[in-house]
Amino acid sequence: MLKLHQHFSLRLIFVFFIAILCSFLVSYFAMKHNQISQLKNTLQSQANLIEITLNSSNLKDLQKLAKQVKKANSYRLTIIDKDGVVLAESNDIDIKQMENHSFRNEILDAKEKGIGSDIRYSKTLNVDFLYLAKDITYNGEDLYIRLAVSIKKIEDGFFAIWLKIGIIFAFALLISFILSYLLNKKISFEINKILAGLNEISEKSYKTRINSKFATEFVEISEKIHALADKLAKRDKQKRKHAAKLRLANRQKDDIISAISHEFKNPITIILGYASSLQEDLENQEIRNKFLEKIKTNASKLSKMIDRLALTTKIENGNLKTHKTNFDIALLLADIVVVYKEKYSDRNFILETKSKFINADKTMIEMVICNLLDNAIKYSQDDILIKQTSSKCSIIDYGAGIDENELSKITKKFYRCDNFSWNNSLGLGLYIVNYLLKLNDSKLVIESKLDEGSTFSFELLPS
Repeated sequence: MLKLHQHFSLRLIFVFFIAILCSFLVSYFAMKHNQISQLKNTLQSQANLIEITLNSSNLKDLQKLAKQVKKANSYRLTIIDKDGVVLAESNDIDIKQMENHSFRNEILDAKEKGIGSDIRYSKTLNVDFLYLAKDITYNGEDLYIRLAVSIKKIEDGFFAIWLKIGIIFAFALLISFILSYLLNKKISFEINKILAGLNEISEKSYKTRINSKFATEFVEISEKIHALADKLAKRDKQKRKHAAKLRLANRQKDDIISAISHEFKNPITIILGYASSLQEDLENQEIRNKFLEKIKTNASKLSKMIDRLALTTKIENGNLKTHKTNFDIALLLADIVVVYKEKYSDRNFILETKSKFINADKTMIEMVICNLLDNAIKYSQDDILIKQTSSKCSIIDYGAGIDENELSKITKKFYRCDNFSWNNSLGLGLYIVNYLLKLNDSKLVIESKLDEGSTFSFELLPS
């Protein structure tokens, strides 16, 4: 199978050859027609002169006249009567042996139009002749004077022209071959550059650039290939990012499964341990109560984790609906802090509030505050400040803090900071908080510095 540039070169040579050939043929026939037309005009002028000569003199010997015309201008002159009988012939031919000329084409045309012509092969002289006949009146009788001239000279002239044109044609064809070869070589070089570039791109070398300025088409192809390479590079980058995300998701999934397993296993282990102890010691009421309290605490912890997972499912399914009411946020914060002080007697909670009624879902806001307090307790050892100014609430701790790169990620589901991987949390707390605040037309604002602490704030609509 031929290559593209070879197809192009062959067709170019073919078109060039046809164009030269057509030009040659058209010029040949046009020149031949022009030469014969000029010759006809010359013969007609000679016929007119012969007619004038016959009518202005008392020449009786027509054969002598024919010989004189032949001698003067080399034209063959034949004089024919109205019946087609040859009366005089300039060539050395016995006129008695000559055929009747009444049905010759030039004689028939002369009878009808006064003058006629024809080109045919002369069997007598074995040469192509141009014949021109004219109808005249001589001494009261209708005669035809017919002049003939060989067109061999014209054909010989055309042969010489053909030879020259042939040489020019061969030279032009040679030039076309050379130009075609150079063009073929250049196109081949450009195509090889494009193929080499495509091979590099196929090997993910997307920065490859093809510099082609040979023709507009090659420039356009190069630009399209560059655009394609950029798209492939972008897509490959997206795939790498996606693969990295999948690896991270798989790692987080493993961590989450491990965390869930650990979180559920610890309370269950404690419950089972205390239950076994109760079975062994049923008499000591004080120990029974202590063990039962431990069982209750861990069962409550399990219940909270299950509730949190169930709430996450509701969030994903969009099944959560708000029931907004007007309530005093300061009173809600005070009630929550009382509970936490009793639960975490070893921790110091500082409350700064001012009465302010807001419009929100009270249960959801309580869950938000509890989750934020749980986080503050988990990731700090110092005092925890609960500050409320107007409709804005802030939970401030002075603990480990959060890396700046982690701030935009910690509200995602199941996300856990790498620097807190020691903690087996589910990574759902802040995800739930962020979603509940959105349902109440608010958002979570996080400010944090490593080793200095964190501030979690949100603002609600006043009633």
